[in-house]
Amino acid sequence: MSRRRRFGDTDGALAAKRRRPELPGEPPRPDGSPAAVEAALGAVAALFPRRLFGDALPPLVLRHQLYDVVRDRTAVDRHLNRLRTGGRVRLLHLGLGPDVLGVVSLELYREKWERGASGTATSRRRAVLSLVRRSRLRQVPLRELQRLRAPPGAALGVPFLLHDLLGEGRLQRVPTASGPLLRLAEP
Repeated sequence: MSRRRRFGDTDGALAAKRRRPELPGEPPRPDGSPAAVEAALGAVAALFPRRLFGDALPPLVLRHQLYDVVRDRTAVDRHLNRLRTGGRVRLLHLGLGPDVLGVVSLELYREKWERGASGTATSRRRAVLSLVRRSRLRQVPLRELQRLRAPPGAALGVPFLLHDLLGEGRLQRVPTASGPLLRLAEP
């Protein structure tokens, strides 16, 4: 029996759970406030490689990428709905899955009509997943994955795709003594 239980310390039993480790070089994860959701939206949108598409597409953020940055999914959904009803963002079904929604600034969306980025995003996600599948034990240290050049089909960039795959739940982040490890999620 642990010492806390013997002496009746209920504070330890009710204490907060351990925090998930952040990606190296990231600021601490924000709370679910609207300002935090806006900051996360801007940070993930900045990772979108506009030059790759000849600046023909506005920055596209997938909703589940925001879930990886902001812990409170309900707060993310509420704030995105407020932004949508306020006419600031547009939520798009991209055909990547039943729950996958793209978030685009309505101003930029009106300026530049979407021109089919969903097919290229799918192939790039598959390229990163295949890299993890081919690795030993289907797991890769995060540090090693960030050091590698992006796979040929992953022109969106590894950080953008990591937020995508972690937020969607296709990859799991496992803390280890030598740093986070990315593992394929169980089907």
